[in-house]
Amino acid sequence: MNKKIEKKDGLLKIDLTFDEKEFQAALNKAEINLAKEVVVPGYRKGHAPLDLAKKYLNSNRLSDEIINNFLKSADKEFTSTKLYEQYKILNIRPEVNVSKFEEKETDISITYLLSPEVIKLGDYKGIKSDITEKKITDKDVEEELKKLAKENEELVSVDREAKLNDTANIDFVGYLNGKAFDGGEGKSFDLVLGSNHFVPGFEEQIVGHKAGDKFEIKVTMPENYPDELANKETVFKVTINSIKEGQVPEINDEFATTLTGDYVSKNLAELKEKVKNKLVENAQKEYINQKANDYLLKCRDSSTYEIADKYVDMIVEDRLASERQRVENQGLTLEEYLKLVKMDFDSFKADIRNNALAEIKNGLVYDAITTAENIPAITNADIEKQIGLPISAFTNQYSSYLKMQKLNDSQIANEIRRYLNSVATNLIQQRVIDKILILNGDKKEETVEKKENKEKSTEKKAASEKKTTTAKKTTKKVDAEGEKEDK
Repeated sequence: MNKKIEKKDGLLKIDLTFDEKEFQAALNKAEINLAKEVVVPGYRKGHAPLDLAKKYLNSNRLSDEIINNFLKSADKEFTSTKLYEQYKILNIRPEVNVSKFEEKETDISITYLLSPEVIKLGDYKGIKSDITEKKITDKDVEEELKKLAKENEELVSVDREAKLNDTANIDFVGYLNGKAFDGGEGKSFDLVLGSNHFVPGFEEQIVGHKAGDKFEIKVTMPENYPDELANKETVFKVTINSIKEGQVPEINDEFATTLTGDYVSKNLAELKEKVKNKLVENAQKEYINQKANDYLLKCRDSSTYEIADKYVDMIVEDRLASERQRVENQGLTLEEYLKLVKMDFDSFKADIRNNALAEIKNGLVYDAITTAENIPAITNADIEKQIGLPISAFTNQYSSYLKMQKLNDSQIANEIRRYLNSVATNLIQQRVIDKILILNGDKKEETVEKKENKEKSTEKKAASEKKTTTAKKTTKKVDAEGEKEDK
């Protein structure tokens, strides 16, 4: 057997040539094996003389068996010479092509799919970035205060006609040809007018009505609804229970004292200072994250890869199937969904492919930098610290939850493995990001001793705060009891 090996474009192609002697050996072996399954008149199955049984062999099966024998002998040699260990061959059935099948010479090619890899890693040290840090202004602080006020908006009942952006609490029943249809009924439903939550034209017809009004709304159902409703004119009988409008609190000292968490303040001046500090902190984090992303993108784009088209195709087909399932769960076909978002299938598939290819390259760059910089692997202790639980305890808790979701044991095991792998991936990626920032002068490297001291300090502070809180609660209880006794 002669072989020629070529590694190119993420594929490993092995061309094999078998001579006449090897053909005869494979033929004899095939005849002996197939003769065991042949029924010859006058003999029990598999007991006829070989020369007689040969006459009853199927020629196509015989050819297939000969080729299988060639492949088995090749596999045996590849294993003995550790050929497989030299390449990152994926556990996917290889493509076999027989270009010549004759007694004097048989030519067979085997093409294996290889794991994607970085051939040459781009620069990730000493990179210049044009990313600049956002400067926080008084206007930014004012805008953030407005957001906080909006988040603390309260809904208050009003005695007037409904307007857009009001919240109308309604009862409704939908009718098609005078009969109520499934899914067209609701009671005490809070509907924000102008949110486009309901079918086009519905919310606009509530505007102008008051609490207590009973009326009908006529709408034509969209074409993407089930066939029995699509493009049909329907009537909804509606009762308005209440109309509420959002009232945003005034931004003043009183408002400042109502906030909790990071924004607990005694007056507006203190709140503004805290808001500005938070915005500056977030801007710095965003700046560093953008720089890290910029470094990684430049490294990714300047790297050289070997990624088989077939490998990317497999991922694309898998994601297309997932997308089909996702939209079908919403009652649409993929074609209907694409029509709604005004995208053709080829563009949709191209986007999926581009995203998949970018993800593959990102992963390869992370792995390559991890190896190049000897970044420590993620341990179970690292994962447990991240999730805040021993892995065994997490597994038990998550398994119970997944069982409630009606998943079987195999699905539960896969889901747990997927989650823990994602935690490990995020942790190693963060280590790579930290290293890149250090190498480009955006971050100082902490020694192990400093990290340990920092962690101990954080734990000590948390314990102290917990102790103080407990003490405060105890003091309040004693004071309260004391006041009670005084009275």
